[in-house]
Amino acid sequence: MKFAGHTMGTPGKSLEEAMRIFHEIGFTGIEIRCATDGQLDTERFSLSQAPSVRKLAQEFNLDIVCLTPYFRDFISETKRARELAAMRHVIDIAQAIDCPNVRVYGGLLPKESQDGARYWSRTVSGLKEIGRYAATKGITLCIETHGGSLTMSVADTVRMVEDVNLPNVGILFDYPWVSLAGLEGAREAVEMGAPYIKHVHVKDWTVPTEGSPRTTLLGEGELDWPTVIAALKDAGYTGYLSDEYEKYWKEYLPEPEVGMKRDLEVLQDWVTSLEQRRLA
Repeated sequence: MKFAGHTMGTPGKSLEEAMRIFHEIGFTGIEIRCATDGQLDTERFSLSQAPSVRKLAQEFNLDIVCLTPYFRDFISETKRARELAAMRHVIDIAQAIDCPNVRVYGGLLPKESQDGARYWSRTVSGLKEIGRYAATKGITLCIETHGGSLTMSVADTVRMVEDVNLPNVGILFDYPWVSLAGLEGAREAVEMGAPYIKHVHVKDWTVPTEGSPRTTLLGEGELDWPTVIAALKDAGYTGYLSDEYEKYWKEYLPEPEVGMKRDLEVLQDWVTSLEQRRLA
């Protein structure tokens, strides 16, 4: 398995600055947050800028492993066309900068009074549309297991992937949200999603009796990452583990040069310990 840094961990830094930090920490890949205040604003990015991004990645010996945009409303009549067009542009950018994966949301979670079946079918049809476009560009769409979406559990995410039914549409496995959903255990979740897992987010948190999860450094929270990593290894996953360090949202976290460096050390220790136990 390989290790990437997510630019959620470097708020306020330019793409070049984030790449330099990740290179110095020891990551070999980068996942880029795509937003107006992210390291790549896809709504302003011109494809003519792609060569400079590729050059930066080469200078810092980093694979660009995933673009992470926030377009998600494939439901409403007023927003759907704009959101799908924006996703097509993200896919064009991914191809131009040699990035194989683009994160997509599994739609929006409807309120109790709204038609869940319609939300599901509209999301599936939207993902099919952009998935077919992505296939023409050699890009994989990764549906994230994420809170607030129709795909928080692995079972629902697998069902959506199978409903979309395109070989270049798979899963971005974000285990903390799966754990929070409470429907699947660590090994069960990986084994269920394994045929479709294309990319993995890693972060840790504690879950209070009331309120939202509190993000921690890796190994200081409640999540059973050693079991997840062992299950991924057993399933033959050889892709990236992306440190989704939530500094952008959680200002109390240490600076990335400290916190993400420690996260990488913990990840490497978990993987090394797993390999040593299997050789013993």
